[in-house]
Amino acid sequence: MNLRHCKACDMDRPEADFYGKKRPDSKPGFQWICKSCRSEYMKNRLRSETPEQRRRRHSVQRENWFRSEYGISVADYDRMLADQGGACASCGRPPSGNGVDAVLHVDHDHETGEVRALLCGPCNKALGIMRDDPDAIWQLLIYARRHQKPKLRLVA
Repeated sequence: MNLRHCKACDMDRPEADFYGKKRPDSKPGFQWICKSCRSEYMKNRLRSETPEQRRRRHSVQRENWFRSEYGISVADYDRMLADQGGACASCGRPPSGNGVDAVLHVDHDHETGEVRALLCGPCNKALGIMRDDPDAIWQLLIYARRHQKPKLRLVA
């Protein structure tokens, strides 16, 4: 078993107790602090954050997420959102609900990574479940139309 020295708790620990380095520009290896010390450090750091620091951190995390996942910036997302009138590119409804359904999702081609549009949670999930297969989606539409019950209209 290989041991590493944690500079925070000043103890020798197994390599499994350390996170690996994630930055591509750094040498392969491990972080200088063990997982438990890092966890404690992060808890204390987040507890001491001011609201402004928290907003700034969330903003940076959001920007990094869009760049790493889709190759777009938050400004690109906001531009797409404005171009779509704040609504889903498929059903035309604005996002509703809480959490992940309170925003429009970036729809992208899973093979090429190309960003297509912004979709509401239900449309994004449905497209994923149908594996982006237009023929399967078409067949499901035909099925739904065939089994659609007429809507009752009340006459006053």
